[in-house]
Amino acid sequence: MLEIYLKDSTIFRGTSSAIQNDLIAAIGYLITKQIKEDIEKTDFVSLILDETSDIINKSQLSSVFRFVDQNCQVQERFLHFTDVSADRSSAGLLEHVKHLLRDFNCGEKLIAQTYDGAAGMDIAYCSKKVEELIGKIKKIREDDFDRIFQESVPGRNDENPNKRSRRIMEVQPQRHVRPPRTRANRPEVIRSRGRIRISRLLGISRDTVRLWVRRYEEGGHVLTRPRPGRPRVTTPAADQQIQRAAERAPLSTAVRITRETGVQCHPITTRRRIRETGRQCFIPARKETLTEAHREARTSSRSPVLAIT
Repeated sequence: MLEIYLKDSTIFRGTSSAIQNDLIAAIGYLITKQIKEDIEKTDFVSLILDETSDIINKSQLSSVFRFVDQNCQVQERFLHFTDVSADRSSAGLLEHVKHLLRDFNCGEKLIAQTYDGAAGMDIAYCSKKVEELIGKIKKIREDDFDRIFQESVPGRNDENPNKRSRRIMEVQPQRHVRPPRTRANRPEVIRSRGRIRISRLLGISRDTVRLWVRRYEEGGHVLTRPRPGRPRVTTPAADQQIQRAAERAPLSTAVRITRETGVQCHPITTRRRIRETGRQCFIPARKETLTEAHREARTSSRSPVLAIT
């Protein structure tokens, strides 16, 4: 009966914007519900965000979930476009990510994030806050790192070097350690291994493993800490001498000032001492500024031009 009415009706055409919007909303609700059911069945989810501008210069943020279904097939599900013209900062985009994770209840399943286009999405602030939100990535602080090694190396001075390297590289279960200048490694990879085996598994040299062992035996840690640095080359009296020379001849180079003052240092050190006072020493690569004194000197030394008739 409805089919006959739609065919014979001269008033109802189904082209009203309200009706079309209601149909789109209903279809979108069903699609979103199905996506939530699919995400609920999977164990891992990645979030894809992409920002682009439309014809009226509004920033539209597209959100896509990527996951593996029950048949081990990779699936991508587009969610919606979001107008982020009012706030494209990291904090605003972070709130959008939080809303998606809460709405689809997949915060604990999020393992990856990919971004494209948005100006503030890929900076450290947004990534750090999302990592704190989902609770998946935890940094091991320096004191925790040292504590793990202290618990793993009882009586380290009574063992031979090969056993010490095994025990030093042992960590507690379910803990992820990031040694200096290397990628993160799982504990089971470096557990109960010798120096040669550890270097092969981690893709690092045996000298690096020896460095960790020696550093831990000497200082009780394996982290790369800043060194105190070399002592200051110049004395305070030499610094004042360099500063006075720079004040007298502001167009002199660092090499000339070093020679005139007789300070036993490199010209780079002289230039650094001048910059510490807020001045800028003359660099030959820069064009020399023509002062009034230079103009007078050039005018006085100019030879008269003889007019030939």
